[in-house]
Amino acid sequence: MEEEFILSQPNKAYRQLAMPLVFFAIFSAFYNFIDIFWASLVGSDSLVAIGISAPIFLVIYYLGKNIGQGTNAVMSRFQGAYNLEQTRNTLLHGILICIGISLIIPVFLFFSLNGLLAFMNIPSTIIILIDSYLFPISLFAFVFVFALFFSETIISEGDSKRPTIFLIIGNIVNLILDPILSITLGLGITGLAYASIIGSLIPFFQLIHVYYKNTKIKIVWDDFKFDYEIILEIFKVALPNMVDTFMFSVLGIAMNTILIFSIGPIGVSMYVLFDTLRELVTSPTRGGARGLLTIVGHLYGAKDMSNVKSLFKYSFKYEYVMNIISIIIFVVIFIIMLFFFKNILTYLISDFTNSQLFKMILLLIIACTIIPICYICSHILNGLGKSIYSLLNSILNIILMIGFSYLLTNYLHLGVYGVLIGIIIGEIIVVILYILTTQKIIKNIENKYMNSGM
Repeated sequence: MEEEFILSQPNKAYRQLAMPLVFFAIFSAFYNFIDIFWASLVGSDSLVAIGISAPIFLVIYYLGKNIGQGTNAVMSRFQGAYNLEQTRNTLLHGILICIGISLIIPVFLFFSLNGLLAFMNIPSTIIILIDSYLFPISLFAFVFVFALFFSETIISEGDSKRPTIFLIIGNIVNLILDPILSITLGLGITGLAYASIIGSLIPFFQLIHVYYKNTKIKIVWDDFKFDYEIILEIFKVALPNMVDTFMFSVLGIAMNTILIFSIGPIGVSMYVLFDTLRELVTSPTRGGARGLLTIVGHLYGAKDMSNVKSLFKYSFKYEYVMNIISIIIFVVIFIIMLFFFKNILTYLISDFTNSQLFKMILLLIIACTIIPICYICSHILNGLGKSIYSLLNSILNIILMIGFSYLLTNYLHLGVYGVLIGIIIGEIIVVILYILTTQKIIKNIENKYMNSGM
């Protein structure tokens, strides 16, 4: 996708860039759901261990994505300004950052993981399972980091198809290996970790090959020139997103802790199911919104804020059409499975009553109507290099979620519903602030360009 097309027809370019990302997000969400299904077959303790490990794995998995988004944002700006040399140099800076992060992760987890689990009051039997799952993943952290990093940076060229295809192939391999390694070979939860590693090796090698052989912006180390400003600009987007990811991991740990102390492991199971289904239902919007970062980055580099403002409005219409369709499809499928294929659901909801399940689904639908706004605003702010505002909104969101969840669970004794309602209340408040913040930032930059005569 050429710069001229992106700058002259940003709405159309956004749709073209978004569709492969939407497809991958949907597939990835189904993949996560099936992964949870296999964990439930391994054993109920394994499902709880996966649920507790998820926030920590989220940090490992998304570090590469966060650095990739930061690098993408800077690369997109240089491409919008037709500066190919600095675009390549930015990519090389991002690679070096990822190498450093990949070395830090296993060392950090080795010294801190068990202390964290003890603080959460996790039973020793489940701690053993968590260790078996997370330590192989931490040792191969570089695979996850670089697979996600390269998939984000290639998108800066307007190419979302190849990384989508490579990641989907890796996920399919992962799904095939899950039952073979965990159940057939008897490796249990460790088998699920190995399956994830092997699945991510495929996009890791494919994307490296693409960057060395078949992209406009190739990896050529002779072009590297250390530039402190590039690192600063990458981290202006990446660091807030990294802290954002870390904070949401803290949210997951806090929710699991609240649930374990208040109602026990069944609360963790329901929270894991709720979170997985929420990711599944909102996956089209989550995927489509990723395309905004690249398009906004190009427009920002070209100092075309009128089209940024127009794209902001257009993305709401586009994303919410997909979101409403997704919610309707989910409700229809859920009703069909509940009445005609309940034996399939039994593996995941065997401990839940019908009343508990219906209340959870109702709260899930409410949450799914709110969350797309956060995705849209967050990626637009990333494209403008203003991720710090996204971070501030996320920190406030997490504080509100934990606060309301604690109050509703411990003082109104609503159990797991207190956590779910607390999440929704926090999101409603933050969504309003997100819209106001994004509109204000766009207007300020537009006024700045107008006053400077650009």
